[in-house]
Amino acid sequence: MIRPVGGSRRGRGLAQWFRELPPTTRAYVVCCTAMTLLCGLELVSPYSVVLVRPALTQLQLWRLLTNLLWLGPLNLGTLLHFVLLITYSSKMEVWMASTAPVPDRAASQFPYFMAVSMALLNVGAESTSRSSRFSSGTCSALGWELGCCFRSPL
Repeated sequence: MIRPVGGSRRGRGLAQWFRELPPTTRAYVVCCTAMTLLCGLELVSPYSVVLVRPALTQLQLWRLLTNLLWLGPLNLGTLLHFVLLITYSSKMEVWMASTAPVPDRAASQFPYFMAVSMALLNVGAESTSRSSRFSSGTCSALGWELGCCFRSPL
């Protein structure tokens, strides 16, 4: 069963807190952390992971996923993105599992929601890539706004 994140932090270690994260949130946070650190430590160029039209015409399909995993340069803003990602993603995953019409399928609702949201963000990023007003960060913010529509008071 998926449990809410929170409660008393006294006596808990970082490993215990991490194990208490819902499974999809935990996997996404690990992938985002890995991609952000790889780009932040300059082991991978951020320009090789962002979604741009010429890269898609050259069939660099990994960019459809990696552009959603890189949260930005290593700074305070990125740390805030991680805090918000963990907070809202875990709450939404717990909420979706608790309101599932069929309890056996509760664990599959949130990964499906994430996959559909990521696909829509890629379509939105590609359609707005001709405009300089939108960046991948803006598309990420739009994705979180989409996710917040499903929030419930916990």
